[in-house]
Amino acid sequence: MLVWLIALWGLGWVAYSFWDGFGLSLCAGVLALLVRAVIILVLDGIVWLRRSATPDSTTVRGQMPVLEASEIPDPLATRKVFLQQGDATHGPFGLDDLKAKVASGEVSSSDYVWQEGWPDWRRVADVSEYADSSRPPVSPTTSPTPPATPRLTSPVQQPTTVHLVLKYGTICFCGLLLFVFMLILMGGRKSGSGPEQVTSVQQPPPPPPPPQPLKPEQIAERLRQSTVRIDAGFKVKGLLLDDVHTWLGSGVILEKSREGYWILSNAHVVGSDSILNAKLFMDPVVLQYALMVTMPDGKQVRPLKVRINRHLKDFALIAVPLESGNYQPLPANTTRLPQGQKVFAMGHPQGLNGTFTSGVVSSWRSFKTRIGRDYEVIQTDATINAGNSGGPLVDDFAQLVGINTFTMYRDQQAQGLNFAVAAGEILRSVRAGDMVEFPLEPGRIGPFVKAVNQGQYAR
Repeated sequence: MLVWLIALWGLGWVAYSFWDGFGLSLCAGVLALLVRAVIILVLDGIVWLRRSATPDSTTVRGQMPVLEASEIPDPLATRKVFLQQGDATHGPFGLDDLKAKVASGEVSSSDYVWQEGWPDWRRVADVSEYADSSRPPVSPTTSPTPPATPRLTSPVQQPTTVHLVLKYGTICFCGLLLFVFMLILMGGRKSGSGPEQVTSVQQPPPPPPPPQPLKPEQIAERLRQSTVRIDAGFKVKGLLLDDVHTWLGSGVILEKSREGYWILSNAHVVGSDSILNAKLFMDPVVLQYALMVTMPDGKQVRPLKVRINRHLKDFALIAVPLESGNYQPLPANTTRLPQGQKVFAMGHPQGLNGTFTSGVVSSWRSFKTRIGRDYEVIQTDATINAGNSGGPLVDDFAQLVGINTFTMYRDQQAQGLNFAVAAGEILRSVRAGDMVEFPLEPGRIGPFVKAVNQGQYAR
């Protein structure tokens, strides 16, 4: 039993190192073993108490009951007879041979004999066939005279209480020790306090479900929270009369930083192209310049600073104060959308604020700036008109993929040829440090715009 418990302990150690559930099952098995040992102990104790309470129930070798003389079957000479003297067993003898040994005194009446067909060993003194000649024979037809001496017991004594306690107490103690040890092992493993923590093999969690595209009405609501309106204008000195130019455009809140909210729009929305083209034969002299940003909640703020691309790529960044309000920047998606991907646009065409349109990615194009620099644009059939410039173009997750820039007209017959500067192109330029500060003071704007158009700021 002890060896079996040790084997169970070894199996549990190995199994628990790889599989918690099997280790717990093994602990339950050990507990069942303890319960079984206790039941056996109780049953053996009951049997022992019952035997102790009956004075006639003595046992001899092999714990078999001793038969009365009347219960001994008639001897047959042909049966084999064995003799036990001390620790030695002799035989087989014939029936007459054994009687002669008893008569000669070679066999004592306290020795044991066993005859074929008997269930157990008996003393020679209890068997009439082998008793001394002076002892009256026992008639098989009459009841034998009860022996004057008390019944003899077996040389192998009945188990005592101490024997039972030692036997089953050892089983219970070893099983309980194994059970407690495995509980300690489980607790130490879970808490990580052991010298070597064994990590269990766990199934990886299921991957999260892919995000689902938004509904068009959800996209429109998201764009209304991030799209702004930009009203701009300037006055340039003329030969006889001063020229006044005004326009409107759109923008999208791209980022929130310590400097303020950064709004992404087109360079021509802040006026850089219009100022250069205001005078064809002389350098522009800007007398007045105004730029007003209307936030999604309707609040109007003036910009803190404006930055444009040094290579004349048509996008600009406008910073407005953080105190303007609490607004939601629009996340950017710089991946190259496949042809046919659904896209959505918002802007303020012809002053119609918050106009929402949709289309698909028609193609990807590469255009050149005035100074010969390539930049990437998205061709789309989403409707774009004057006032949409600088507004967001987003995918079906409401992520910014570009800003609407211009529409191509050829003899007033072209339709659906609309273009947006790609968000990836814009972010690459910003990270490369290709943005330069656009002056807001009217006296510095003319010389700065002329220098940028001549490539003096290009690196």
